[in-house]
Amino acid sequence: MDYRAYLNHWILYKKEANPHYSHRVFARRAGYTNPSLLGQIIKGNRNLSAKLLPGFVKTMGLTGDAATYFRTLVDLDRETAPDKRAQLKAQLQARQRCKNAQPIRESQLRVYDHWYIHVIRELAARPDFQLDPTWIAARLRPAITPGEAEDALALLVDLGFLTLADGSVVQSTPILATPMKKSAPEVDQHAINMGSLGIALIAREERRGSQRFGTITSLVPLSLIPTLRAELRACEERIIDLISTTEEAGDMVVYQLNTQLFPVSEKEDYVDD
Repeated sequence: MDYRAYLNHWILYKKEANPHYSHRVFARRAGYTNPSLLGQIIKGNRNLSAKLLPGFVKTMGLTGDAATYFRTLVDLDRETAPDKRAQLKAQLQARQRCKNAQPIRESQLRVYDHWYIHVIRELAARPDFQLDPTWIAARLRPAITPGEAEDALALLVDLGFLTLADGSVVQSTPILATPMKKSAPEVDQHAINMGSLGIALIAREERRGSQRFGTITSLVPLSLIPTLRAELRACEERIIDLISTTEEAGDMVVYQLNTQLFPVSEKEDYVDD
């Protein structure tokens, strides 16, 4: 939660990997004339300004989520408004919890065979969950058969996502994650399946106050896309954190949240002669 501590651990790691690495080397590679700049910031004698931040991120080799996390640490140090600081801390804590999610291995990709397998895994966390395929099938929308529910339960136990104990079932971990950089066909198909459920819901006009659908169509600079992706990821993590940390009791149902960001025009204008 402290970017100066982050920097200190980072430089120690670099020195362990390469004893010749130093604050001077860092400054030279970052294009700074002050060889003691990194040390001054770590000690609190200087702040990491907005002008210096991009050079630090690049020289440290931070990209994607790691770069976003570090920038958020710096923002937290600069921020003085209590409500904004609380928001930034919540973002960091959400990221930390999601980093501890159980990764789905390639040998476990059958969990994506059907849309309802993940739903049943989540449903199993309900206090009143019944290890009864008929009970499970009756609570899914759209409906599935008891046989499908029974097969899904057996698969979840076989893959290690659910554990049977004394006639009940518990999740092996509250949060799952797909760590693969390139999405597997099974994961892509799962996204298609869950998106199709939302489309079917709109088509049937089964809208209630507990649902929300929205779209945004806008001209976007390509340079902004990495930032938008990071914002979507942070939003997803915050939602997961809110769900996993709430202590509110009451009725519980499984919800599906889909996020999509894709181009609907080409980079260049093509003229058909």
